[in-house]
Amino acid sequence: MRQPSFVFVSLVALFASACIVVRNPSSQEAPPENRREAMIRQKTEQHERAQNELREKEEARKRKEDGPPLPALGDCPSDISVNPGPRTIDTRKVPEARIGQFAKGHTEPPPASFFLDREKALEMALAVEAKTPGLIPAGFREPIKKNPRDAALRLKMARCELEHDKTRRRASYDALIAIFLGGNKDAGLAILIESTRNQLRRNTRQTCSKTSDCGDGFSCDPLHKICTNSTEKDTSFISFAEFEVEDALSRPLFTLDTTFEQAKENEFFWWGATRVHRCGGTGNLPCEFSGYSNRYVSWDLRDGGRSYQPPERVQQWHRDHCITGSTTICDEKKPAWVKQAE
Repeated sequence: MRQPSFVFVSLVALFASACIVVRNPSSQEAPPENRREAMIRQKTEQHERAQNELREKEEARKRKEDGPPLPALGDCPSDISVNPGPRTIDTRKVPEARIGQFAKGHTEPPPASFFLDREKALEMALAVEAKTPGLIPAGFREPIKKNPRDAALRLKMARCELEHDKTRRRASYDALIAIFLGGNKDAGLAILIESTRNQLRRNTRQTCSKTSDCGDGFSCDPLHKICTNSTEKDTSFISFAEFEVEDALSRPLFTLDTTFEQAKENEFFWWGATRVHRCGGTGNLPCEFSGYSNRYVSWDLRDGGRSYQPPERVQQWHRDHCITGSTTICDEKKPAWVKQAE
């Protein structure tokens, strides 16, 4: 009668042995880190966070600098030619090393009366276009005459203008007008930035003393002493009518109390840095906006015409004969009177 008892004890023993948990040595909790290890870990994490923040800031800066992507190029008219009048105004700043005397008010901001709202600036710019129809590319002239305030048409025209050196500068006018009219802002800013910041289609400039110092397709500018080409000629010289348009469109972009640091954050910074307006709001001297003593002020590009520079006829000879795509014609055929004046 004791046999069943033996079976019960055996089963209990067997069940108990099956419930034994074998602990894996690798699953044991790691010993607490000492003070030195904790400091190293914390510094590593801080460094990684700082690196990530810097990377994000740089990516954001680059996105802002590059601007939105350019809109696709649509169907452009075959005739994109313009007739804005003689392009005799050089919008490039005279090298300071060659300036003998600064113009009065050279570093002064424009008066309060210079600054206008967008609608008034638009009225001024469109009035200039109506007075000088040749400002508008031939293929767009009639459509713009009928609908001068069509923002979509302005954007289409600006995108087409961007492809040609003789209208590449003007592309920024129509892009800005389109933005003022409530058009697609991203498309307008993309065209404006490409037309202003990348106006010359190159990122660097080379100094020179003679044309043979320059590469193929470039000649040495007698005033600026930099290697220039036809793109620079077509985009840096403007007519009086174009000057009036730029002056009008410059007036709503900044305020009298704008500092240079604030201007750098302005989405229209590249317009202010590359397009011109009347110095002091009056007269016919071209100024650009520039940082000076933490102010965003006018900067007379030509020093009132009193800077030490070759006579105008020497500069005109260079424009007519040197910027032709040849690397040797300027030096080989330059008259003696031109060489003596440079």
